[in-house]
Parts: sequence; structure tokens; C-alpha cells
Amino acid sequence: MGSSTIAARMSVALVASLALLICACGAVANLASDRDFSLRSESATSTDAADGNSDNPSSQTGHYTVISAGLLHTCALEVGGEIDCWGINTLGVTEPPPGPFTALSSGLFHTCAIDQDGLASCWGSDVEGQGQAEAGPFVDIAAGGAHTCAIDQDGDAICWGSNERGQARSMAGDFASVAAGGAHTCAIEARGGATCWGSNEWGQSSPGTGRYSVIAAGSAHTCAITVEGEIDCWGDDDDHQSSPPAGHFVDVSAGSAHSCAIRHTGDVHCWGSNVHGRSSPPAGHFTSVSAGGAHGCAIDHNGRIACWDPDVHPWTAPDSSNVANRPSLWSLHGGKDHTK
Repeated sequence: MGSSTIAARMSVALVASLALLICACGAVANLASDRDFSLRSESATSTDAADGNSDNPSSQTGHYTVISAGLLHTCALEVGGEIDCWGINTLGVTEPPPGPFTALSSGLFHTCAIDQDGLASCWGSDVEGQGQAEAGPFVDIAAGGAHTCAIDQDGDAICWGSNERGQARSMAGDFASVAAGGAHTCAIEARGGATCWGSNEWGQSSPGTGRYSVIAAGSAHTCAITVEGEIDCWGDDDDHQSSPPAGHFVDVSAGSAHSCAIRHTGDVHCWGSNVHGRSSPPAGHFTSVSAGGAHGCAIDHNGRIACWDPDVHPWTAPDSSNVANRPSLWSLHGGKDHTK
């Protein structure tokens, strides 16, 4: 390992350790750079969901359709359009407005959603203007490090928030979906091609030439599913988070130093760093998956939420009396239990 790599890892570790303190002081923008969603590690695994792992995830009963994991929080969209959030309540990030909503995306310290009229709402950190949603209407939305991008009805990518690396530049085009990473943004064109902009220090904004159906942007890497169902990843691969397995997949998500995807059989497969068990999903039949800062969550075919983290941090424990050994959900403001 070269000295530059060692220095980068030390810098990222320091940033991650100070994340909460910096956010509380109103400097979230400093965390929106490359490779900063969580503490990085040398540990890297490629792990399928395994039997006998039922005591790892927290499970939420209910009927959910979409889940999105941020750094220290997680939000999920109910069938009826309301949103539930849990975790560390940094700047109100676990306090969603009333719905109904149709789309949802969690970033570093903020979350955004689209309502049934196509209008965007954001909550949580707004230090860089990432919570100041444009007018819309929109058909897709993605919350990143300290920026947000959405696809309007004309297929243009409209972005707001931190633009230090060019990640919040609005892009004219014919886009169908968008993904926002730490300091980069990627979108899928109507014909399936991928376009990325913003930081490219690790190659995270240099997509392949394939045709894609799903795209996901992590801290400094990007993964996408081809129309044939295979996964392509590009960008930072120090923890092998950009080295996907072979197979046929239907959903993919890129986190800080790990990635997770759902096989056509419904099994979740994760690869990359396995610190905090983030790459060790439970067995089950899932329909939606999200890789966060140091955890992962998925929705099974019954609409139930499962999150995995052996330490049972609050961002992996949905706020429900049906969750065994549910920890208190602490608010950063005043240290009080946060319940919805």
C-alpha cells in the first residue's frame, strides 16, 4: 500500500470519527467529499445471506415498498405513502413531513421524497442548501453527501446543494433515473446509457458503455445493473466495493465502502468492507435493498424491514415494539429518546 493510500485512509477515518461533532457545528459540507460516509477499514468480504443469522438484523413488521439508508439514519416508505425514519436525529433527519409520497432517498444527513403531485420535500441538514428543493414536478430523486438531484418531467436532471466538485450541476438530457453519491452524481438515460458528473478522483464518474436499468452512487464508487441483469461497478475499490459478483440481479445499492444487491431469486448479496457486519445480510426473499454508512437494510416480499448490524445501532432498529431488544433512538439535540 502506497503512502498516498495510507494518508487517504487516515484522513477519512478522522473525518468519520468527527462526523457528528462537525455536523452539530453546522459544517456538514466538509463531510460531503469523497470516501467519507463512514470509517473505512482494511476488512473486506463478499458475503451471501446465510442461515443462522437471524439474531443480527432488526426486523420491522408492516408494509413497506422502498427503503433508503443514510449515514446514521434510515427511512422507509409505507404502502400508503407515509414515511418512517429512525436513527440518530441529526438536524431533524428522522422527522419526515406527512405524505403521501411516492419516492424516497436518504443522503448523508438529509432525506428527500417526492409526493403524489411530483413535488419534492427534504428534511435534515440544509447547511449547503441540499434541503432547498427546486419546484418540480419530478419523477425521481436522489440525496447525496450535501447535494440533491431530481429528474423532472422533461427528463432533465435538476440539482441543488453543494457544488464544490460540480456534483450539483443541472444537466439537460433525457434521463430516467438518478443517483447521488458523496460528491458525484450519475443518471441513466432513456436509452440505458449512464452519464456521471462531479468528483472523479477515484473514477466514480467514469461509467462503462453498457445499457443499464438501475444505478446507485456510493461515497466514491458507483454500481449499476445492466439490461441483462449483471452488475458493473466503477470507482473506489480499496475494500472491493466495486468488485461485484457474477449473477442476475434486480436491485443494487452502493454505500460507503460496501455494496449490496438482490439476486433474481430474492437473496441479498453484499461485498466490500464487512466492518459492523454491513456485508453480512440475513437470509430471506427481498424486493428492495439499501447500503448505508455502516449498515444495510432491505424489504422482504411481505413488506417487512430487515436491517443488519451485529452491534444493533439505532440506525438499524426501526422504531417498533415488534423489534426485539430495540435500543433507544437518541436525538443528537439534547440526548432524548426519539420516537415517531
